[in-house]
Amino acid sequence: MNVPRDQSDNSNEPGAISGVGGDAGLGAKLTRVRRTYGMCGARVTSKLLLHRLLPSERFLHDRVQDVRAFDAEHGVETSAIVLPAALGITGASAEHAVEYSPTAVKSFYFMMRRIGIDPSRYVFVDIGCGKGLVMLLASDFRFQKVVGVEASAQLCEVARSNMAVYESPSQQCMNLELYEGDATAFPMPENNTVYYLCNPFGPVVLDTFLDRLEESLSACPRDVLLVYDYPEPAYPVLDRHPILRQVENYETISPDYTWCYYENATFRGTAE
Repeated sequence: MNVPRDQSDNSNEPGAISGVGGDAGLGAKLTRVRRTYGMCGARVTSKLLLHRLLPSERFLHDRVQDVRAFDAEHGVETSAIVLPAALGITGASAEHAVEYSPTAVKSFYFMMRRIGIDPSRYVFVDIGCGKGLVMLLASDFRFQKVVGVEASAQLCEVARSNMAVYESPSQQCMNLELYEGDATAFPMPENNTVYYLCNPFGPVVLDTFLDRLEESLSACPRDVLLVYDYPEPAYPVLDRHPILRQVENYETISPDYTWCYYENATFRGTAE
C-alpha cells in the first residue's frame, strides 16, 4: 500500500504547537481538537473532551476498544495490558521495563498515512513489539520486511502465536520476523528503515539505542524514519541526538494520541 503524505494539517500552521506543555492559546487548543478528530474520529474526540471538562469514569475513553475488536476479528490476543513485573525481564534491563499496552489500531494506520512514504522501499521495525499487534498492522503495507524486537520471552511467545494464526485479506507483507532480545543488542538493518516505538522502555535504554542507531547510520548511511507514539517521556532523550530531526509533533488533546516522527539528518526520501 503506497501512502502519500497527508499535509492537510501542517504542524507549522498558525495555532500549531511544536512541543509539549506551556500555555497554549485558543488557536493551539483548537488545533489539538481538530487533530484529535482527524486521527480518532468524532466519538473518541467527544469522550476525551467530556472527560477533560467533567472528569468522571462515565466519560473515560477506553483506548484499547478497537484493539479488542481487532483481536476478535482475527483470532489473536493483543489487547490485554501486562505490567512490568509480569514481563519476566531480568538483568539490568528489568529496571527500565515499562508495561505492555497496545497501540490503537486506527491511530497506527493514521500515522502510516501521515509519514507519506512508499513502504516497498523500507524495512519496518517495531522496537518493543510486545504481543506483535503493530507487526500485524504493518503487514497491511508493502514493506520489504516487518521485524519485531522484544526483550520479554513471555510476550514473544504470545507474538509468535498471534503471527501463526493471523490472516487478513488486506495483508501485503508476508515477511515477518521476531527478534527476542534487548533492543540495544538488535542487529540494525542496513536497509532504509522505519522504526516504530510506543514508549517501549525508560530513557536510559532509549539513549543507548539511539547511540547505536547513530553509529549504524555513520557506518552505513541510509534513510531512517523514527515514529514515536506517546513521546512525552522521550522528548529530552530525543533532543540530545542531533542526527535526528523532528519532522512533525502531532499533539492532540490527550497524550495517549500524541505522536511525533523524526528523520535522520541526511534523509533523502529515496531508497537504493
